[in-house]
Amino acid sequence: MIVAGNTATGSDSAEGGGIQVTARTLTLEHSAVTGNRAVGVPGSLGKAGGGSAGSGGVAEGGGVFASGANLVLSSATVADNLPSGGAGGAGGAGGTGPGGAGGSGGAAVGAGIYVQGVTRSVSITHSTVSGNVARSGSGGVGGSSIGSVGGQGGGPVFTSPAGVSGGGGGVFDLNSGPTGSSAKLTITASVIANNKAIDGAGASGGGPEPAAVRSVTRARPSAGPREAGSW
Repeated sequence: MIVAGNTATGSDSAEGGGIQVTARTLTLEHSAVTGNRAVGVPGSLGKAGGGSAGSGGVAEGGGVFASGANLVLSSATVADNLPSGGAGGAGGAGGTGPGGAGGSGGAAVGAGIYVQGVTRSVSITHSTVSGNVARSGSGGVGGSSIGSVGGQGGGPVFTSPAGVSGGGGGVFDLNSGPTGSSAKLTITASVIANNKAIDGAGASGGGPEPAAVRSVTRARPSAGPREAGSW
């Protein structure tokens, strides 16, 4: 089986560019999941008057997204998949007040495979996970203002768990083996190589809006006689 060239989008999160499976068993044997995308949407713009902007959407699992599921890869290839987090929105202009904060860029997690949930197992045997890239979205620029500092630009933020930026260029396992869980991740005789997870750039604050430039003409002093000792 070949799963290729598909795209998943979502308002809050985009999950599983190639395959999404929940609370089931997925077996990929002698199969390929390649060239798929999960694309987070851009954050909303801040409203005029210093409104804060929205965060970019999260992208999880460019190739495969599995939640609470058993995942089995045998002689399979997961390659060249790309989850990309949405860019944060720009903060609203403040006018005479402070500018609004730019939105945070959405995280991109698990470029090849993203798995979550504690009642499942993941087995990767005689398989290849390569060339996948998770790219988090950039933060939005802060809104400008007059006479005060603009809002701060956002940075890459992953909200589950809070404070974690993009990660897992090849495989991202959110809950592998926490205390009291039955989660299990096994990788045997496989290649996981040349995958990347790239954080999005934070943006700058908006700064003050430029004031009108006034033209000022100064009278040139008259050239009178110089006093002694002023040469």
